Amino acid sequence: RFNCDAGMLDAEGRWSPARKAWCCHYADRGCDYGLPRQGPIRWSNHPDKCLTVAHGSTDNGNDLVLWDCEGDHGGVAQRFVSGEGRTIRWEAHPNICIDVRMRKEQNGTAIQMWDCGTTDKDQAFSYPSADTKLRWSNHPLMCLDVSNHDSSNGNPIQLWSCLQEDDDQVFTWAVGSLSRSTAAPTFEIGRASCRERV
Repeated sequence: RFNCDAGMLDAEGRWSPARKAWCCHYADRGCDYGLPRQGPIRWSNHPDKCLTVAHGSTDNGNDLVLWDCEGDHGGVAQRFVSGEGRTIRWEAHPNICIDVRMRKEQNGTAIQMWDCGTTDKDQAFSYPSADTKLRWSNHPLMCLDVSNHDSSNGNPIQLWSCLQEDDDQVFTWAVGSLSRSTAAPTFEIGRASCRERV
């Protein structure tokens, strides 16, 4: 256990790696956000599954769901880039961010896509390592979570209390940039199918 308040002004320079990791994990302090991230965000339990903008829709309130990853680099609706203020932006539409619906600090709250706001701290997430839990920065004890451990296409991503042993909350997001695929995935829910809109 570490004191995460003392020495915050020089956390990057003088804190040990163990202290940084502990304080980032438990207090959202001392995290290393300097490394850019880009590409698909894969569910570590099932790395063939990616966080996906449902139907590739740019509408505010559109769900973030789980879907089969499109190749090594993800489809258009599956590539994200880290942005200013610890936002997670849709690479194809960098003015659209991952967002907590209605700002509810409640288990089961849906994760959605919404216009990025320059002062909207509810769109800030911590991602201190490449293989990690994505913590809501305003409430760092809340994490992005795969609903009901379900790997089905279209399963919604939700907010849930961060649980140390819950690997349904662990995602892999590569450091640096990846080459882009131009393929647009086809979404099929029930009998309906539609091409992703870009």
